[in-house]
Amino acid sequence: MLACPAIAQEISFEASVDRNTMAAGDRFNYTVTLTNAQGHITPPAFGEFTPQSGAMQTFSNSVVNGRMSQSVGYTWMLAAPDKEGTYTIPAASVKVGGGVIKSKPIRITVTSGAPQAGNTAPGANRDLFVSITLSKSKAYVGEPVTATWTLWSRYQELQLEKKDFPDPDGFWVERIDRSGSQWEDKIRTLNGLQYRVAVMQQQLLFPQKSGKLKVGPGTLSAVVGRSFFNRGERIEFGSNIAELTVTPLPPGEPADFSGVVGKLSMIAQLDRDNVRVDEAITLTVRISGEANLKLLDAPDLSFPGDFETYEPKTTDKIGVGIGGMSGSRTFEWVVIPRHEGEYPLPPISVSYLDQATGTYRTLKSDSLVVTVAAGASGPGTVPSVQRANKTDVHVLEEDIRYIRTGDLQLREQGGMLFGSLPYFAGMFAPSLAFALIFLYKRKQQSELGDAQGTRRRRADKVAKQRLKEAHGALRSGDKSVFYGALSQALHGYLSDKLNLGVAEVNSAVLLTKLGSSVESAALVSDIVALLDDCNLARFAPVDATPQQELYDRAATLIGRTENMLRS
Repeated sequence: MLACPAIAQEISFEASVDRNTMAAGDRFNYTVTLTNAQGHITPPAFGEFTPQSGAMQTFSNSVVNGRMSQSVGYTWMLAAPDKEGTYTIPAASVKVGGGVIKSKPIRITVTSGAPQAGNTAPGANRDLFVSITLSKSKAYVGEPVTATWTLWSRYQELQLEKKDFPDPDGFWVERIDRSGSQWEDKIRTLNGLQYRVAVMQQQLLFPQKSGKLKVGPGTLSAVVGRSFFNRGERIEFGSNIAELTVTPLPPGEPADFSGVVGKLSMIAQLDRDNVRVDEAITLTVRISGEANLKLLDAPDLSFPGDFETYEPKTTDKIGVGIGGMSGSRTFEWVVIPRHEGEYPLPPISVSYLDQATGTYRTLKSDSLVVTVAAGASGPGTVPSVQRANKTDVHVLEEDIRYIRTGDLQLREQGGMLFGSLPYFAGMFAPSLAFALIFLYKRKQQSELGDAQGTRRRRADKVAKQRLKEAHGALRSGDKSVFYGALSQALHGYLSDKLNLGVAEVNSAVLLTKLGSSVESAALVSDIVALLDDCNLARFAPVDATPQQELYDRAATLIGRTENMLRS
């Protein structure tokens, strides 16, 4: 046997609060914890302290130095009295086994002054609220600002029901995807209180006008304190209002100012600078950086008069994150020179406001030169060119159709389906189809009940199947299979067609069934002769009659018999 040392477990019962000094009307948590025992807990008389929610139950297990301990706790949220002073929460008690354990009383000091709610709306619930914070308090028109909506909670159990975070007025709003809201791992402390924190939403805001712009408020509702034994309490709460001071753009903006505030760079290039007449070239201008790139329009370009130009194509690679909007916007022009020569293109320029320095900056490309040589047919010729479409075709709407012309398949006014031939045909067609199906089913059931009739009708089909087997054996040279299949084909056909047993197929019975006429006698004689030849050939060492001749005779006799029975 292995000796297992006993681990002593100490039983304890304690009461605690999250703080002992608070303002009048402030809220705090009162918790009692029973360790390594089970029993009925009796809370104290809270007296001047008003319960707000509870009791919320929690369980925990821990192992310290090889010893395991288990504990159960109950938490009440209490509101402090409205008057300042020193108050005492009496002892709580628990009945364990045959005895009673009591906790220590707790002294609370209540001071004057309104409770501090942190960054919440006036009169908000200080135990559950949403704060709106801005990445900066002052910005230019068009300068990006990040707004963060953060949930602060002192409740252990919280279930959000609905939320309403409206887009603020006066801003271009881009939402930042966070893939859901999750509680942070660490507990934050605000005004001496501990909170669980989760970021609910983040927005990238671009102010569109100067002045004092407001963000918020937002409203939410949640159920707190819900458990198996408690339906919980529904709470409506909201957020504060954040203000942003937006200053107008500095004076003296350049003529080519794009309206973008941030930091940009530009690249302009040709796919080739040596072409022939009527060959297309592509001019690409890519503007990259950190700014509201969606505000960028295509730069104004001045092409030579000998160039045929088309509308630029715009391609975006733009991402939105906590740091702002970044990426690139690319413009592509397709131009076709119509005459030979050397054509310089003027520099391309784009201006923006540098938010770091508050000054305008201008991006300018190098001068580009296009050399156009004579066409393939020589100078002075105008070859036929298939020109590209100047703009891509986009389907705008599909609810409006063109007026149809041509064969409209019109009918005379007043012509109606009711009373017409198609109307009566449609009315009586189902009844007629039902009657035909009924008669067909009756005939099918009658035929299934007539075993002899079914046998006669299938005789010809069965004979053809056996003749097919005999023909296969004839081609393969299998003598025994051939004669057996040929004999079975003839015997089977006659027995099925005349409703005879296999042993009844003889000349006397066949004459009785087929009649005593000269033709019947000749047919019976030929059938009996063929059967005798087949039986003789099956066991004779040498074929007296060629197999092909016997096969042809069998097929002919079956046909003669079928014709005689039909006549």
